[in-house]
Order: sequence, then structure tokens, then C-alpha cells
Amino acid sequence: MRKINDEMVRKSYIIAKNVYNKKITLTEGTDILVKQSNMNDNSAKDLINNFRNLITGQKYTRTMSENATRYYLQNIYNDFGYNLLKNALHAVDSHIFYYENLRDVRLNKIRNIYNDFNKIQESSIIYNEYNDEIEQCFNEGKAKKVFVNIYERDHKVRIKCLEYYGYKCFACGVLLSDIYGEIAVNFIHVHHIIELASIKKEYIVDPIKDLRPLCPNCHSIIHRKTPAMSIDELVTLLQK
Repeated sequence: MRKINDEMVRKSYIIAKNVYNKKITLTEGTDILVKQSNMNDNSAKDLINNFRNLITGQKYTRTMSENATRYYLQNIYNDFGYNLLKNALHAVDSHIFYYENLRDVRLNKIRNIYNDFNKIQESSIIYNEYNDEIEQCFNEGKAKKVFVNIYERDHKVRIKCLEYYGYKCFACGVLLSDIYGEIAVNFIHVHHIIELASIKKEYIVDPIKDLRPLCPNCHSIIHRKTPAMSIDELVTLLQK
């Protein structure tokens, strides 16, 4: 099998993006990579399919090289922004967990890449006093520094919450992918029943007892009151 070089990775990303956007089929994309880059058929398919899983935040089981992983994450961030980088990092994290348990090995280089991009993700958002994610503030093109108290959220706790409850909003029952399609697959906010900002210290979060998935609308409304209303209050409001 021919080693996947940087040029192959670059071309596979472009083709995978076209397949995802339904400009070409998976078969057509695979054929292009095989003919133009002299790639193995299976390697071409894997790189195309892994792109889709990264974009949608789903676990991929076929391994990617370090250079391919880094290139895909960087360009997903460049082309699609913060939200889909979050999806991609979730997919990488799930892949690491899957592969390390399957093979009883450590994917240290992939973990390092994941950590590098997780820092980009964390620096791209700040949390206000009621846990909503808000963008960095800008004033007519000039960056404005905003200082807030940031309460750390454990990414793995979020994953365990969603594995248990799924991706439907716990209050209104909406599944965002039913409305927006594939781009919203596995996209949901996770609500802390006890607000981290009110605790003001580190504590052990139980992903089942302390967290619930909420759609962005319900998550915003629940925090319209201070302290935030309970989920039961929000459900009652919806029923009215």
C-alpha cells in the first residue's frame, strides 16, 4: 500500500468536501483519488468517509495518519468555523476511545493533535454567567478583550450525558437534525442543572444526575431568569 503523503491528503479533503456537499458521489470521488493520486481504493474511501464523520461529530473506526488528522481539523475549522470544529473534535475523541480499547494501545500523537485543537476551540468561545456560549466581542473590526470568570467543563462528561440521554431536547423534544438535516446531527447544548457559576468552585459532575441535553432555544429561555428556572418549569411553560 502506498503511503499517504501531504498532497494526497490535500486532494482527499477537497474531494471529501465535494462528496459531502453532494456535488459528486462517493464512487466518483473515490475514482478521482485513485486515478489522480494513485491512492488505494480503500484508503480513498476511508478518507472521504472520515471527513463526513468529522463534520457530523460521529465516531470513525478507520485510522487516519497524524498529518491527515491535523490537516482535516485545521481546514474544517478554516472552512466551517467553531461549531463544526467541535463536531470534529468529538469524532476524534470517540475514535481515540474506540481504537485504544480495541487495540490496547495509546494514540499519543493523535491525542496531542486533539489537545492542540481543543485549545483552539476553548479560546474561540467564552462563557457568560449563565453558561451560554458567546462569541468574542468585536467593535468595528477591532478586537475587544472581554474578561469573565470561566468555569471549566469536562468534554468527557458531556459525551457521557449525551450517550445516556441522546440528542433530543429534554424539554421540548426536538431533534435538531430533523429540522436542519445532516449539518445538525449530534448538535445540542448540555445544561448544568446546578449552574457552575453559582457553585464558584470545582466539583465532581455526575453526567446523568447533573446534566441534561437542551436545544439552543430552550437553553436560552431557561436562563432568562436568575437563578435559572428548572426544567420542569420550562416544560410547564411550553405546555401553556
